[in-house]
Amino acid sequence: MDWGQLGALLGGIGLLLLGMNLMTDGLRLAAGQSLLQLLENSTRTPRRGLLSGFLLTTTVQSSSAVTAATIGFANAGILKLKQAAWIIYGSNVGTTMTGWLVALIGVNFKIEAFALPMIGIGMALKLLKGREWLGGAGGALTGFGTLFLGISFLKHAMQANAGLLDLNQLQSLGPAGVAAGVFAGALMTTLMQSSSAVLAIVLTASASQVISLPLGAALVIGANIGTTSTALLSVIGATANAKRLACLHMIFNLVTGVAALLLLWPILWLLAWLMNLLGAAPIPASQLALFHTIFNALGVALIWRPTPYILRWLKHRFVEPAAFRFKPRFIDTTVLPIPALAINALYYELVNVSGLLRLESRQLADSFAGTAQPADAGSGLQKLLHKTARFAARLGRENLPQQSASDLLALTRVNQNFLAVLQDITDIRHAAKKHGRYPQFGMEYMDALRNFIASADMGASDFSMPETHRLNKVLTAARQAQSQRLLSEGLSGAEDMADVSEVLQQLNRLQRLCDQLHRAIQLLSRFGSSHKLPPVPEEDAELHAAAANP
Repeated sequence: MDWGQLGALLGGIGLLLLGMNLMTDGLRLAAGQSLLQLLENSTRTPRRGLLSGFLLTTTVQSSSAVTAATIGFANAGILKLKQAAWIIYGSNVGTTMTGWLVALIGVNFKIEAFALPMIGIGMALKLLKGREWLGGAGGALTGFGTLFLGISFLKHAMQANAGLLDLNQLQSLGPAGVAAGVFAGALMTTLMQSSSAVLAIVLTASASQVISLPLGAALVIGANIGTTSTALLSVIGATANAKRLACLHMIFNLVTGVAALLLLWPILWLLAWLMNLLGAAPIPASQLALFHTIFNALGVALIWRPTPYILRWLKHRFVEPAAFRFKPRFIDTTVLPIPALAINALYYELVNVSGLLRLESRQLADSFAGTAQPADAGSGLQKLLHKTARFAARLGRENLPQQSASDLLALTRVNQNFLAVLQDITDIRHAAKKHGRYPQFGMEYMDALRNFIASADMGASDFSMPETHRLNKVLTAARQAQSQRLLSEGLSGAEDMADVSEVLQQLNRLQRLCDQLHRAIQLLSRFGSSHKLPPVPEEDAELHAAAANP
């Protein structure tokens, strides 16, 4: 193989990966919010969840994107764990459609005849300043063209160097050769982080007779197992639900892979028998695509009944301890590829933060009244808010639709308001520590402060923004009355003016704290109402019953 042929081979792989990314991003953008709505509304039964996962993965051509969306919904509590499980299974079956796309079109037609026009038309649509979904469709069309062009380069390079690339000698090693093929497929998927791209390479190689059917089948099994590396890498440091689903994904793929290995020769014999029965010439690429679909469907059948037991074990295996209350519950890197989902996760995380800040503020108010000892949790909350800010910054570097960019800006303001609230809480506590006591305020002001803080609970089922707004006005009036009383006492000599000045400073800090909290709650409330986001439901408790009666 000379340098030109090697360049064509590497360039084909590069175009294949580029096309896959463009196609997935474009389809995801074109699908938009409808992808999320389908996930939310079509998972009431295992069969519907399975079908939803299959259809969504077939639509966006990326099981990773669908898995990320599923994890995000599970984190937000919109999907229960048992619903998410069936979407994961359906997604694994849906990803086999990429193989059919390559087998039926990529290796059987003169690709350049339609790949280049697809790229041209796709880029024209992408450059049009119209609807966002139209740009997404253009990006997807460009991705399809680039994918097929990459397959064309690969096919020509492999056909020209079939003798040099012949790997069929591995088959003579028997079980060791099959194991080597599985390992190679898993390693390729781990390095490329795309099982679909590896599958396209394997199918192209089999069509060029570079690899035999059994070796191709072993590589496909390896690619199926290797795809779990993407999920496992993405959930390092992630939430408990993300870890549960990644582990479930790994269990399913391992069960599927082991079953495929044990039944490798019977399935290949069945494929040959079917081809002979239909009177069709054996086409290696189509046989491998069918093999991929069969053993994934077999995996679903094998794991169907044990699923409730597996989920129950996972829920006990991955638990968020109470000590980790300042660890993110909803945001992690798994949801970043889908902007609409990442925005929702950020919203739910800020609702979670609002509850924690409300508890801190209430404890601070109790400390002023002398009914509680101050317990400073500011460092934990500050770390959580900084993690939320970093998540928002990473999301901002994504290619966001206009609406998502506007939503991100609003939620970033909420995060900044929360940071200001936390800073005021910290300053008040430091001042109290410096003077050795918390200042005393009148009963009317303390009642107004407690009532306002109690109302600022976005997570409460009876939360009402108009009521919180009314109580904030009551608090402002009470603060003004308190300030006038303190000034009168200082001017009359009833209180030391230096003490009055210190109490007024603390009063101003408290008012600024409440103003920032009120502003943030207002923004969150408007966001939740405009996006019709439901409150986070309780985690399901049905797994024990399901396991008892599968």
